[in-house]
Amino acid sequence: MNESIKKFDSFISYVNEDFRLVERIYKELTSSGYGEPSLDIWRDEDRINYGDNIITKINFGLLKESNSAILLITPNYLNCRREWIKMEAELAYEQSLNDENFKIFIIPYDISNKELISNKKFKFLSNIRSNLDSRDNKDLPNTIFKIKKSLHDSKNNQKNYSKGNIEIEKDAIKMETLKHYIDGIKARIINLFQSHGIDLFNMGSFIGQENFKISSLFDSKEFIDNIDYNLLRTLAETFRVTYEWLSFKSDFCYTFGLEVRWYKNIHNIGRKLFKYNYKDNLHTEVMFIRRMSADFEQAKLDNDRGKWREEPIGVIIKFRNKTIEGVEYYTYEVLEIERWNYHKCRSELKELICFCEAARIPFWGYELSDDSIKQFREATRLPVDIITKERHNIWYPDDYASNQFEVKKEVDEWEYIKEDCRKMKEFANDLIEGKLPVI
Repeated sequence: MNESIKKFDSFISYVNEDFRLVERIYKELTSSGYGEPSLDIWRDEDRINYGDNIITKINFGLLKESNSAILLITPNYLNCRREWIKMEAELAYEQSLNDENFKIFIIPYDISNKELISNKKFKFLSNIRSNLDSRDNKDLPNTIFKIKKSLHDSKNNQKNYSKGNIEIEKDAIKMETLKHYIDGIKARIINLFQSHGIDLFNMGSFIGQENFKISSLFDSKEFIDNIDYNLLRTLAETFRVTYEWLSFKSDFCYTFGLEVRWYKNIHNIGRKLFKYNYKDNLHTEVMFIRRMSADFEQAKLDNDRGKWREEPIGVIIKFRNKTIEGVEYYTYEVLEIERWNYHKCRSELKELICFCEAARIPFWGYELSDDSIKQFREATRLPVDIITKERHNIWYPDDYASNQFEVKKEVDEWEYIKEDCRKMKEFANDLIEGKLPVI
């Protein structure tokens, strides 16, 4: 390999407030996949030690050691006052102007393109939007997948393989990774069926291909002849998992993004729930999840000041499905997990509770372990496995918000939000009566 090739495939720029999100992105980028080794990502946590000059380290890491830059642009990023954050973005931009091979990837998260372009501090970002390989603000796993593919393509273009024994060794590695890839897809398909309670004799109801032999799931050679793009797409859509996970290209088994947010998106989520239940006849149920032994009272008193631990609150939609042959199974859609500590988050969740109540969509509360909540956040385990296999307790969301029953918890706050909750009841009634359009 040419020694002039830089050590790192990319430099990731982010703020500490988004560390949890960065962990997901970093893990996905550095995991190995079909036919490709893991990527080397420059991240400050790994490269800057106590006592180091931060500015010097960033300069060297970005300009001398990295082939590209990834900017995770969030509200926290744009509002950050630490000088080196803006410097990282500016250095990346200047490097892209000086070196045509240096790419910049922007991951906009929880922020609109308008906010991104209009921000005065990072005004120069608008000049590179047309050069981005990915700027999807709604589908984080797909965005990361595109970036990962582009980085691998660049890495492969830089490699100079000689002929002879090295070429033979490379072919051997390819065969080994192909086997690993095929076995991975096969294992995930089998896992998908088993986790959803589909036995061997009913698998054919889901595959829907006359020439596909169920026995090929247990034989790699037959499996290669039977599997195709359309089959994987069909299974991914049926069980609400990502195609990239099922095809063994990603560890994210479902999608996070603006489309599955309930905070700042209550009316759209309400319409979606109404459509699922009444238009699509999916027999929808809503699960409000929190951690076991959650102390909502302390979280409310803390009011996002950071003196009390974060109390996660999430929403999971459960669907009862049935195939043409009458095989019944359940699937899940995971909405993004927020925090009870922030008054706007919990107020909107209470509005959603009142919407479900008025729209006559069944709902209940689930308490799960910290590990289970983490798995939901990271999207690294099938929801059906967490819900059906992990221990859980029941809690009652309508203790906190209800237009029908007496509110028993956080009564003082209810006085301030009950009018908004009443409006959500009217919104649900208008949908039922056909006065408002459904998605």
